[in-house]
Amino acid sequence: MYNNMNKLLFLFILINIHIANCFKSTFSTIEQFNYRYRNHKIITISPGGVGGFYLLGIITYIKEHYYTDDFCLLGASAGAWNCLPMAYNKNINTITNDLLSSYVANESYIDDYLCNYDMSNTNINSIYKLQCNIKSLLINNYKNEDFNLDQINIATTIFTKNGCKQIIIGDLKSLNRAIDCCFASSHIPFITGGGLFKLDNIYLFDGGFKEFPHNSINTYFDISLEMWGFKFNDYFNIEKYKNNGKLLLFKKGYYDTMKNRDTLYKYFKPR
Repeated sequence: MYNNMNKLLFLFILINIHIANCFKSTFSTIEQFNYRYRNHKIITISPGGVGGFYLLGIITYIKEHYYTDDFCLLGASAGAWNCLPMAYNKNINTITNDLLSSYVANESYIDDYLCNYDMSNTNINSIYKLQCNIKSLLINNYKNEDFNLDQINIATTIFTKNGCKQIIIGDLKSLNRAIDCCFASSHIPFITGGGLFKLDNIYLFDGGFKEFPHNSINTYFDISLEMWGFKFNDYFNIEKYKNNGKLLLFKKGYYDTMKNRDTLYKYFKPR
């Protein structure tokens, strides 16, 4: 009787460990990521700050006209956030229109509890509020099943005794987890808001701090601000896009991609 109880207890513990592991994400080094995805075609989406709306325009055109479900996605900072629409498995214009509206959303609509991260609330600037708007929008209107979460991998940076090191978070089991990782990948201490950002008891910050994509990653296609000739000076002169600035950036990304569609045929299967 006593032995049977021990066996049942042991079995119960194993089941709970298995369930817990089912919801865990994987933190990989660059080397581990390269080995795991050595036989996959990898699309990277680079950082871009508020130029992320230009990246969204690129992604929207690609998703409208080509199949993208078979690719591995790797994003950092604004590119991490853009992995979400890239992995969206329904009409891309639905989520694009929602995301474009998020930057003008009334701050009173933000569900504060959704952004209650382990970081100081001082010096929270508009970038952080924009991200909270996006999180509130996605959590309240979308489901895990709306995204191919297994496609998404997010680069971020950790502190080690030897300095800063880029790691990649994968095996995302929920939309909420994916969004948390986007925050981790785009957080710049004391600039985007508060001090250090903690996830799973690990302090993380901007995934674009180190080289991205790392030169050892064999990428198939790279989405970036510069891919169609968007000038570096334009990035610092985005104020000229004020008023409907983010929408104009989005349209520029979309139409720049349309003009270069001949290049896309080399990489993607048309719908």
